[in-house]
Amino acid sequence: MKLPRSRKAVLEMYHRNIFHLAYPRDRSEQLTAARALDEFRKLYLLAGEELRERMPALGLPGTIAYGFFSWKVLHELVRGGVHGLFIDGADEEGVHPREMLIHFLPAAEYESLGSGDKDAVTFLKQISGISSDDLLLKWLLVLFSRSPMPAKIKDSLFDRMKLVIGFDAGKNNISRENVRLNFAPVYFHEDGLLKKFDPDKIISAPLDPPWKLSPEMIKKILKVSRLALLMICRETDPITYCNGKQIRFYSLDRGFSIALFGLDQDHRLPLESYVGYMMFKNGMPVSYGGSWIFGRRALIGINIFDAYRGGESSYLFCQLMRAYAHCFQLDYFEVEPYQFGFNNPEGIKSGAFWFYYRLGYKTQDEKLRQLAAIEFSKIQKRRAYRSSEKTLKILSGSYLELKLHSQTQMLYPEAAVLSRRTTEAIQMQFGGDREAAFSWACNKLENELSGHLSYSQIRSSMHHLGLTFALLLNWDRCTAQDKTRIAMVLELKSSEDLRCGEVLAGVPLENLIS
Repeated sequence: MKLPRSRKAVLEMYHRNIFHLAYPRDRSEQLTAARALDEFRKLYLLAGEELRERMPALGLPGTIAYGFFSWKVLHELVRGGVHGLFIDGADEEGVHPREMLIHFLPAAEYESLGSGDKDAVTFLKQISGISSDDLLLKWLLVLFSRSPMPAKIKDSLFDRMKLVIGFDAGKNNISRENVRLNFAPVYFHEDGLLKKFDPDKIISAPLDPPWKLSPEMIKKILKVSRLALLMICRETDPITYCNGKQIRFYSLDRGFSIALFGLDQDHRLPLESYVGYMMFKNGMPVSYGGSWIFGRRALIGINIFDAYRGGESSYLFCQLMRAYAHCFQLDYFEVEPYQFGFNNPEGIKSGAFWFYYRLGYKTQDEKLRQLAAIEFSKIQKRRAYRSSEKTLKILSGSYLELKLHSQTQMLYPEAAVLSRRTTEAIQMQFGGDREAAFSWACNKLENELSGHLSYSQIRSSMHHLGLTFALLLNWDRCTAQDKTRIAMVLELKSSEDLRCGEVLAGVPLENLIS
């Protein structure tokens, strides 16, 4: 084997082989791909740093990725035994560390914090007494982790420094082919890739119960998912801020599996449940993203790792919707315009609109729906026909929607709409006095949910769904069963956000909010 000369050809060679690890036809092809990757690693590392420096943030062997990351994900990775993370510098738009560390170091050190005009890294080395870049990062992460400061404030202070973090994958022998799970036997594609199927049949297929995960399996899922994103300089809140208790893992079909991640209490959203995911194919991370769930509707986003976009992408997305739909009792999906082209040149270039359209998604705008139907008719009649960039930009002017059940008429309300209506209700009923609204809402819920929740639980719920429910629900329409479920939702929101999303689907808000 010889490495090609061009960067593009080297990347294509690497992608081809890791693709065959995820989608092998048989055992022989899997072993051939593994041997090829071993040989590739040797040649690539011998090729020198010049080539590797032209391959940043791609997860190839021995490469160094640079990016901005939260202190939390860095802390968890370092604590999990990942080496090679270091502070490389700081963006010029960042706040100097001296302004941040005043919140973490003893007040008696104020003279040291306020002196000099050294750059960020030099200053941190001086104040810590550490010269090593990787040990310097560990020192800073420990400083943040030991602080009793609220989590969101620590997040903000670390982010504002805009420290450039480097990740030298070579120090861990980490690359995309060995960041994977090994929980299940390999599925071999003896009949090739599945391109033609009935999306409705896939999505509606029953879902097996989630796995019973051991502590070791939970650590493995989190580590693999975080590393898969780190290598391409990405991060998602649910994977970063999942504490391990809010994880579900499901086996799907054809070697696919999915891990769902819920946010910890400090970071979860007030109304929606933001549930992230990492999709695996034969243990290889192949797709990531998340869904913003509220009742029986969800806004969903998908990102497929570049090496696997020639695989079973449409089938993967249907399995993704299947997992979310059954786990959270959904009957309605939405996709925001950015996903298929709005202010997204890659989405326009790839014709992503038709990816969703072929799976049953329709634009919410009636005029655009008619345009899409005319355009799709041309595509079906003329094999070589391609929609123009202008047309695709027009079609990206509205959300896409998919109703899973034909009987779905009245839609579950949107969380954003209820948030705005909560503000309006406070202004109209209480003259903008939040304290008065808060007090009234606590008393209202205490009366309506008597015997279900303690007063302290009700007060705690005000920061999430409690205030909105108290102000907007037509309580005269609520049955005893509705009130039981509402109480469960309010209690679960502060403890089990994934379970909260399930229970909320059973509350008929479309009938209870006029």
